[in-house]
Amino acid sequence: MHAAEPNAEPIELDGEQMRMDALAESVFEVYLGTIRGTGLDITPTAPAAVDEAILGRVQSVLGATFLTFFGIAPAQRYADVFAQIADFATRFAKDHIFPDGNKRTAVKMSLAILKMRGWDVRACDASEPERNELYQWVQDIVTGRGSAEELAAFLHEHAVWVKDQSICNGGMPLTPSVSETRAGESVTARTLSRNPETGRMVLPSDWDDPEDNAYDSL
Repeated sequence: MHAAEPNAEPIELDGEQMRMDALAESVFEVYLGTIRGTGLDITPTAPAAVDEAILGRVQSVLGATFLTFFGIAPAQRYADVFAQIADFATRFAKDHIFPDGNKRTAVKMSLAILKMRGWDVRACDASEPERNELYQWVQDIVTGRGSAEELAAFLHEHAVWVKDQSICNGGMPLTPSVSETRAGESVTARTLSRNPETGRMVLPSDWDDPEDNAYDSL
């Protein structure tokens, strides 16, 4: 089972407010990247208060997934990280935090978080929603045709452990890992090695901020 392998244990961020804030901001950035070019880019007109309200709702979903909830820690709630990420995707898609793009944002963030833990989900990742396997899974959950448990099983079955990860664009890890390449854009990639003893990524000194440690435990 994956739970016996490196980094398959659920993510726990109790007492790690900086990491939680960074995750919430990454969700918002992934959402903005998702809706750009669809005619639904609300950033020019959205006041700061709206952004803060949206971030608050995002943090609520993240807290229910990655923090101790009603006295029960993530390690007690989830069999492994796949069950945890399936629950995150389900909560996020059903909560309908954004005007549009919730399911796509849920899929991108789910894949990004798993990739940062060393798991590459080998599924059809087509840009068209109707051909994207994970999008269809999330769509089925929202419409009641599927469950978080079934999505967790799908992730479990299709995830492959990889020792190194390629991160695009030289930015913070979560957002670049789901960035799409458009014609005319220059994209750089960096291959990050893992500490063989801990399984954690070893980030270049010129890339990670040593004082924030925002992503070092993911």
